[in-house]
Formats: sequence, C-alpha cells, structure tokens
Amino acid sequence: MAFPASALRFERIEWMREMEDYQIVINSEKNGEVHLAIAGLSGNCFKGEIGHAIFKTIANKKAPLKLQFTRAILNDTELQNLPALILNQSLTQVPDKFALQQNFPNPFNSMTIIQYQLPQKSEVDIAIYNCLGQRIKTLICGKKEAGSYQIIWNGKDEHGKEVGSGIYFYYLKTGNRIIGKKMVVIR
Repeated sequence: MAFPASALRFERIEWMREMEDYQIVINSEKNGEVHLAIAGLSGNCFKGEIGHAIFKTIANKKAPLKLQFTRAILNDTELQNLPALILNQSLTQVPDKFALQQNFPNPFNSMTIIQYQLPQKSEVDIAIYNCLGQRIKTLICGKKEAGSYQIIWNGKDEHGKEVGSGIYFYYLKTGNRIIGKKMVVIR
C-alpha cells in the first residue's frame, strides 16, 4: 500500500477477530509504503474486512490524500486494477467530546456503519445487544487513541450467524461513560 509520506505516518493495523488464526507480517520500513503478507493454514476464508490501517497526520494538508493499493497477490494470482482510497476529510482534528453517531444505513440488511469520536485516549467497548439485553457481538474492546473512528457491523453475532430481523442496540462504553443508540435489521 502506498501513501503520501509527506502528510501521513503509518502507525499500525487493527485486525478483525477473524484474522486471529492467520500469520501476518508487516514491513513499513520504506517511507511511503506498507507491505503486508497474510497466510492461513486452515483453508477457511471469510468475506468482509480484514482490518483497518491506522495513520497519523504529520502535516496539515487540505488537499485530498490518496492511499493506493499498488500490488496484491491472492493464491498466486496477481490482482489487477486495485482501487485507490481517496481521503477528502480533514485528518487533523481531534474531537472535543465523546460521541456516538446514529448508524447508517438504518434500517439495514447486510451491513451498517457506526461512527464514534474520542477526545482522548480511552479504553473502548462497543457492543451490540438484542432486545433482551443480551450481548450478541463485541465490535471493539481495547485502548484507542483520540480521534474519529468508524466500524462496520456485518449483522452477525459472535458465532458468525446472521441475526434475525428486529431492533438492536449498540453502546459505546469508555470509563464511566455509556452512550447508546437503536438500530433496525430487516432481513
């Protein structure tokens, strides 16, 4: 993955739970590039995100920033025409308060996006609950730096099974703060 080294510094990749059984090697020694190698022995595969690349801004640039996937090989096949990700938003602002946004789309069928903001480094727990108050999916549990984040929920529980149609709740917990929202799944 290539990125503008004059504006961004690679920090880390936050892997999704599905990646726990994979061997992962990251090389970020070359300025402006990150090389990843991922291998699994089980033969199992899944659809969706594998992780989030985290960058820190080192320059206040107002122009759009471009992240380019320069080369990818999957099962010995080179993938062509990989999309670039254009970041049009300002990456330098640190939020001034804790916030949890309404998910979108809502209602949703297969996936929804949840956005949240942290004004300071915090221990974060974001989880999905059913109408009975049972935790059905943990999306995030760990320390996060100050910043604005988004996470995608694929409508599945901890066991990888699709949840049924209905009303669900999601909560952002940080220290002694709890913020919750309601969402609707339609199958």
